Amino acid sequence: MALSIRQKRVRRISGDPVDGVVVQGPVDGLATGTPLYSVAVQGTIDGRTTCRPRGWRFGTWNVGTLTGRSLEVVEELQRRMVDVAALQEVRWKGEGTRFVGAKGGRYKLWWKGDDGTGGVGVMVREELLEQ
Repeated sequence: MALSIRQKRVRRISGDPVDGVVVQGPVDGLATGTPLYSVAVQGTIDGRTTCRPRGWRFGTWNVGTLTGRSLEVVEELQRRMVDVAALQEVRWKGEGTRFVGAKGGRYKLWWKGDDGTGGVGVMVREELLEQ
């Protein structure tokens, strides 16, 4: 069965204390038109029925190169209220972590690349790291 990202889907997870996940998309797109998704958890926790929006927004972006553009990427993620972003083609050598952005709107960046071509990264909003 083919699924459209424009339709809401509920996946039942048996035996899990949270027995349903609602995924809604697309919410928005980054410069490449990649869809973002809002995730809400719905089910029973400790015998109580709940429907709690988690409020996390996920995105993916083929940045082409991150060299000299990390602040631009952070500004775009903030503008689109993205909490976690997967980045492709960061083109940085080696691997490491660092914070990018100004205090109060920073993201932690993890990256890995081999020879300055390709490479991947993940950016997570600083407030999520404290939870």
